[in-house]
Amino acid sequence: MNRKFEISFFRVNENSLYINWKNIISSEILHDIRRFNSYLKKKLVYTDISHAYSTILIQFNSPITDFNITCEELKTLYKQSQNLPIDDESQHWRIPVCYQKPYAVDLEKMAMALKISENEIVQRHTKQIYTVYFIGFLPGFSYLGGLDQKIQFPRKSNPRARIRKGSVGIGGSHTGVYTVESPGGWNVIGFTPTHFFDYSLETGCLTKSGDTVEFFEISLEQLKDYQK
Repeated sequence: MNRKFEISFFRVNENSLYINWKNIISSEILHDIRRFNSYLKKKLVYTDISHAYSTILIQFNSPITDFNITCEELKTLYKQSQNLPIDDESQHWRIPVCYQKPYAVDLEKMAMALKISENEIVQRHTKQIYTVYFIGFLPGFSYLGGLDQKIQFPRKSNPRARIRKGSVGIGGSHTGVYTVESPGGWNVIGFTPTHFFDYSLETGCLTKSGDTVEFFEISLEQLKDYQK
């Protein structure tokens, strides 16, 4: 039996509202959100629906005439969704990462601050299976949960103006891959030749919410082979 959570509603503007779950990062909440998100997309037309760790944002194409009635309708849909499966099956991705210089620009500083070796950071980073909680920040950027607590590290107080596409970073309790060149404050520990965002893909994104990701280490020489 699926677990039912307490949800609440917050009006954003005349056309939009948030549906809120308990503000924690939880695989159970993620599963519940994905199921409800999938059901809403079938039932609500002319809307844009997206989700984060513990929220769903619904943007209607016309103003919400009665917020309370809309919330009651959404509560009914939530109850109806409880016994339904999630339509889209999760996929597992194995992603090659080069953790060597010149790509691992923050690895040495992290090792010194954490008082562990660079190799231990790499080993701990590659042993985990990460869950894609949602896509955001950059096109196709996967927020990956499940980072080993021993290598969690705060984001930079002064973000870099430019981080190369494919950089693998750690920001707080999460890890992720920069999908395009951009400014950013995550600590860069490696580089992957895998494209997480590509216009040739059906949705543009390699991963989706609910997928799992694991990283495996490759050398500089192996990286050259991947890039051919």
